[in-house]
Amino acid sequence: MLKHTALVAAIGVFACWRTASAQEPTVIDFGRDVQPLFKAHCIDCQGPNEQKNGFRLDRRQDALRGGVGVDIGPGSSDASRLYLRLIGNDFGQRMPPDGPLSTDEIRIIRDWIDQGAKWPDEFAGDKPATVSDPQASRLMDALLPVQRRQGSKPVTSSRLSTAKRWELTQFSMRNSLVALSA
Repeated sequence: MLKHTALVAAIGVFACWRTASAQEPTVIDFGRDVQPLFKAHCIDCQGPNEQKNGFRLDRRQDALRGGVGVDIGPGSSDASRLYLRLIGNDFGQRMPPDGPLSTDEIRIIRDWIDQGAKWPDEFAGDKPATVSDPQASRLMDALLPVQRRQGSKPVTSSRLSTAKRWELTQFSMRNSLVALSA
C-alpha cells in the first residue's frame, strides 16, 4: 500500500511539473534568438541592399510597418506574412529561397511574433532622427510672428526639417518683402 501511495504521489508531482513547464513558453529575445536568424537567412534579400517585395528585416521601423498585408503582426504569427512565408507556399514562395529554416528556427520566429515581436531600440537599425540646425531654428522663430500676422497657421520650428524650414523661410521672406513694399 505504501509503495502504491508513493508511486501515485510521484506521478502526480511529475504531472504537475510537466504541466507547469508546458505552460511557461521560453521567452524569445530578439538580439539573442531572432536577429541572428535574420542575418543568416534573410538580410541578403530583405536588407539594406535589396528589399524583395518591399520587405526589409534589418530595420525595425520598416519590418513592422506593414502595408497591404501585415509583414510582422505582433501577437499573431498566423496573420504575419513573414511567418506564413516561412512555413509554406500558400502565400507566395517559401522563404528563404535557398531552403527552409529548421523547425526550431521557425518556432523561434513564431514564438517571437506571438510574444509581441519585441524589437529593442539597440537593435532597431532605424535611421537616427535629423538634428535641427540651431541657426535655422532661431531664424524660423524670428519669422513665425510675420507668418502669424499674415494669417498662416503657426508651425513650431522644432517639428520641421531643415529643408522645410528653409522653404518656409524663403516663403516668409518673400511675403514680408511684399508686405513691406505695399
